[in-house]
Amino acid sequence: MTAIDVTPAGNQLYSVEIRDEDGSSSHTVTVPDHFIEQLDTDGVSVQDLVFAALAFLTSREGHHELDEQVDLAEVAQRYEGFTERIGALARQRTLQGIEADTDDGEDHPTGDDRLLAEVEQEQERGDVTPTDDKL
Repeated sequence: MTAIDVTPAGNQLYSVEIRDEDGSSSHTVTVPDHFIEQLDTDGVSVQDLVFAALAFLTSREGHHELDEQVDLAEVAQRYEGFTERIGALARQRTLQGIEADTDDGEDHPTGDDRLLAEVEQEQERGDVTPTDDKL
């Protein structure tokens, strides 16, 4: 099984660690604004889009074969239907997260709000140190 960890690394940049039984690899993924505008991202975080994109790529190429620098707009040019497929995969991932969280009958955040809530929970547990007073 392949594990994909996506971490924001800057404006339109994400650091991605991919691990499987064959080892691990690290990648920096760029998500240009013009690429995001092509997608139906309602309720979906960019982080989920990056996850979906790397899941798509690793199912077609070994993660060791991926470049260290990945630009999702360039990947979309190589694979027909890429933008539609990763949009659907990201929405599915978001919905699965909602379903997993909604067993208690409470409303739960989605997309970027969900990611912010996860960071705040990590900070409360002491798993990470806040670097921005706004969090």
